[in-house]
Amino acid sequence: MKSFAFWIVFFVLSKVLFLSYHYTHTSKLAWDDIAGIFAYGLRLDMSVAGYIVLLAGLFIVITLRFTPPLSQSLLKYYYSVILLIVSGLSFADIELYRNWAFRLDGSVFHYLQNLYEVIGSVDINILISGVAIYTLWIWFWSKIYHEFIDTNFEKYTGLLFGSELLLLLCTALFIIPIRGGLQQIPINIGAVYFHESNPFANHSAINVIWNIGFSSTHSDKIRYNKNLIKKEDKTTIINSLYPYSDTTLLVLKHQKPNVILIILESFTAKVVGTLNQKYNATPNLNQIAEEGILFTNFYASGDRTDKGIPAILNAYPAQTTTSILKFPKKTQNLPFLSKYLNNLNYKSLFLYGGELNFGNFRAHFKNGGFHQIIEKQDFSSQHYDQKWGVYDHVTAQRFYDELKNRPEPFFATWLTLSSHEPFDVPTNQHAENLSEQERFINSVKYTDECVGKLIDKLKNTSFWKNTLIIITADHGARHPDNSASFVPEKFHIPMIWTGGVLSSDAPKVISKYGSQTDIFQTLINQMNDSTKIPFSKDLFAQNTPSFAFYTFNNGYGFLNDTTVKVYDNIGKNYLISTGDSTLTQKQKGQALLVSLFEDFNNR
Repeated sequence: MKSFAFWIVFFVLSKVLFLSYHYTHTSKLAWDDIAGIFAYGLRLDMSVAGYIVLLAGLFIVITLRFTPPLSQSLLKYYYSVILLIVSGLSFADIELYRNWAFRLDGSVFHYLQNLYEVIGSVDINILISGVAIYTLWIWFWSKIYHEFIDTNFEKYTGLLFGSELLLLLCTALFIIPIRGGLQQIPINIGAVYFHESNPFANHSAINVIWNIGFSSTHSDKIRYNKNLIKKEDKTTIINSLYPYSDTTLLVLKHQKPNVILIILESFTAKVVGTLNQKYNATPNLNQIAEEGILFTNFYASGDRTDKGIPAILNAYPAQTTTSILKFPKKTQNLPFLSKYLNNLNYKSLFLYGGELNFGNFRAHFKNGGFHQIIEKQDFSSQHYDQKWGVYDHVTAQRFYDELKNRPEPFFATWLTLSSHEPFDVPTNQHAENLSEQERFINSVKYTDECVGKLIDKLKNTSFWKNTLIIITADHGARHPDNSASFVPEKFHIPMIWTGGVLSSDAPKVISKYGSQTDIFQTLINQMNDSTKIPFSKDLFAQNTPSFAFYTFNNGYGFLNDTTVKVYDNIGKNYLISTGDSTLTQKQKGQALLVSLFEDFNNR
C-alpha cells in the first residue's frame, strides 16, 4: 500500500506542476474547478498506480521465496525505470500541451521515431530548464522512495514463506482501482470530464500515462456512439451536404492548367490582413488576394500538419483522436489529387524543407504517386539553419528553380516550414526579447515575404498564363491571442486562388463556408470532370450547401451561415452553440462525424 500511495502522491504533484506551468489557464479557474481537477482525476491516477503496483506485486510473488535480496534490488530498478519513463512523458506533455492543447496520447511513440525533429520545435531555453527541473524531480522522488518505500525483503522472508497465495490475492485487489471500481464498465476518460464548458479543466484532470496507454491500444479503430444518429437520417443529411450533381461557375480560361499548391505552415486567418485587420501581418498575401479569388470562410479540417495534408490532398477529414497518416494501409486507397492529375499526364512535385520521414509523410507521398519528392536531405547542409530544417526563402528559390524548366502540365506542391514553432526565422532579431506571439507573427511576416517574391518571379515565366496557384494553410494556430483548442477562429485559415489562368470575370470573393477537404472537388470540377470525391464539395457550385466541418481532440465543430455548433464527444455537451438550434442543424455535425468514423474503421 505504501507503493500505491507513493504513486498517487506522485501523480497529484504532477498535476500541480502541470497547472503551475499553464498558470494563464489555471488563473481563470474557480477554486472548486481546481478541486474538481484533483478529485475527478484521482480515479485515473489510482488506475495507473494500480497497474504499476500490480506488476510489482506479481514480480514479488514469483521471486521472493528464492532470492529475496535479488528481488529487492530488481524491484528498485523496476521502480527507477518506471519513474524515469513516467516523469519523462509527464514533462514532455506539459510543454507539448502548450501547442497541441490536448494531453499526450499514443501518437508519442509515432513521433519518437523522429525525436530530433520533435526536440527541434522546442525553444532551447525551455528545453534546458526542463531538463534541469526533470533532474531535480527524479532526485526528489528517488529520495522519497529510498526513505519510505524501499524495503528489506529478507527480514520478511520467514513471514511470507508459504503465503504467496495470500500475497497474490492482495495483489489481485489492485484490479479494482485499475478498472476504476466494481461497476460493470471499466473506467474511461469520460469519467474525469467534470466541467461543462472549460476543456482545460477537463484536460488537466486526465492522467497522461493512462491516456497514452489507452490511446495506444485503441488507435487503429475509433470508438464512438453508433446510436448518435439514425442510419437513415445520416444518409439523408450526407446526401444533402454533398450533392452528386450541380452547376458550377467556371473561373479558369483553360481546363488543364498547371496547378501550384502552396501550403503555409500554421497560417491562421487571424494574421491575414484581408481576413482580420487586427494584426495584418501579410501584405503580400493581401495583394495576391486582391488580384485573385479570396475565400473568406475557409477552415482547416484539423489542428496538425498530419491532419491537414490528407484533408488537402485526399479530401479526407481529420480524425478526432488519431491521424490516418499513421496507417499507410488505410491511406493507400484514398483518392489522391496527385494520382488524379498524374492520370491526366501531369508531372507532380512535392517540396518541403523538413524531414518527410516524420509522421509517415514520405510513405504518404509515395503512395500518392508524386514523381519527384524534395526534402531536407536534398539541400546542402549549409542551409540547415532552422531547427526543423531549411528556411522558407531557400526552399522558395529551389521550388522556383524546379518549376522554371518543368514540362507542362505540372502539379507542384510547396509546404512551408519557418512559421512552425519555435519560429526561428532570419527576421527574428534579438528573439530573446520577443514574446512567443511576437516571434510567431514575425515568422508569418517572413514567410509572407517569401511567398510574395515567389509569386512575382512566377509572373515572369512563360507558363504563368496557364497556371493556377492555390494558397492555403495546413492548419490554424493558437497564436495570436492564445485561442482555445476548439474555437472556430483557431481553425479559420486563408485560401486564395491566383494565376494567369483565372478568368477576368471570375468573382473576387467567395463567402461560402468551406474546408480543406473541398479543394479536391472544387478543382476537378473546374477541369470539367464529373468524378465524385467523398467528403468534398465544389465551392463554386450553385447549389452546394455552405458549411465547414472540423475536428479537435475528441470533438468537432460545424459551421454554416446561420449556425455554430462545437461539440465535446467526451463531455457529451456543446462547448459553443449559437444560431439555429433545430435538431436538423445539430444532426449535420453528427452525421459527418459518424460517416467519418465508419469510413476510417472500415479501411
